[in-house]
Amino acid sequence: MTTLDTPVPVGTGTMTVLAPGTQTTVQDLAGRGGLWDVGVPPSGAWDDLSFALANAAVGNPPGAAGLEAVLTGPVLRFGRRVTVCLAGAAFHATVDGRPLWPGVMTTVAPGSVVDLGRCTGPGMRAYLAVGGGVAVPEVFGSRATFLLGGFGGLDGRALAAGDVLPLGRTENLVAPADVASLLPRLGTEWTVRVLAGPHGAPEYLAEDAAADLLAAAWTVDHRADRTGVRLSGPAPRWARRDGGEAGLHPSNIHDSAYPVGGIMLSGDTPVVVGPDGPSLGGFVVPFTVIRADRWMFAQARPGDTVRLVLVSPEEAGKINEERAALLADPRAAVAAEFERGLAGLPAPAPVQP
Repeated sequence: MTTLDTPVPVGTGTMTVLAPGTQTTVQDLAGRGGLWDVGVPPSGAWDDLSFALANAAVGNPPGAAGLEAVLTGPVLRFGRRVTVCLAGAAFHATVDGRPLWPGVMTTVAPGSVVDLGRCTGPGMRAYLAVGGGVAVPEVFGSRATFLLGGFGGLDGRALAAGDVLPLGRTENLVAPADVASLLPRLGTEWTVRVLAGPHGAPEYLAEDAAADLLAAAWTVDHRADRTGVRLSGPAPRWARRDGGEAGLHPSNIHDSAYPVGGIMLSGDTPVVVGPDGPSLGGFVVPFTVIRADRWMFAQARPGDTVRLVLVSPEEAGKINEERAALLADPRAAVAAEFERGLAGLPAPAPVQP
């Protein structure tokens, strides 16, 4: 039964994985910060917008951990009465065979089975929030899973059949938020705002080569995961023949720090650094995706089209501040953001499986 005012008993419980899905991991909103300089990426929910809205719908604090599912979701059995909310890409999700609608808090009885099913529309990742959160231990200040590092989440790995995850206590839940109208509409064409740099013309790229990259329609490559997303399109025009002592290709530089969302040119191929990506490397980074738009690469499927739009640091700062306010407290921001249209937020519309 779906409701916004059904009380949930205080206490802990468990969630048992009956089937794991393609790659289901425990993630939280912020991930782990302050370790990028020693090679530990932030991890965390890649589509932080959908994740934050799902948490708000069940009354969780922003930091509560939930599940990220890719293309095929898990089948879960709950050992206590819980509230859940699904957000992100459209999945054919059910509770005991009845539809689980996205963006709506749903009460799940003890022993009931939630089946996230398969992705049925645009996008790739769905997020399941559970009232009280998923109470796996924190590692370096976060419950987020870092698969390559083998830590965080549940034993540093994707979920497997038979796993039993602890759920958090529910006495500190706040009033749920009605977020269904704010779920972003997903599609197959993405407009992503970027900042120039840290590398560019005329030292690395030809004087007008950046304009060519911005004018191009890029195609998301099949080589895309949480470490990075490759884009296919025209080869960049370089201002030099090679990388000098850094390498034979003009994209080569001495190892330099990468920002999350940095678009490095690996040879002639752009690669967008993901939340589990490398913290440094030896390739030119002519653009960086602004923080508010990184979530789009969590949902962009192979074959989708991406266009880059250059914005100023001042514009990016304002957009990022507005998005950060929404993520930190969706309950306070929902009405205001809906009225004036959050910069970069697609037209609000419910997505149904």
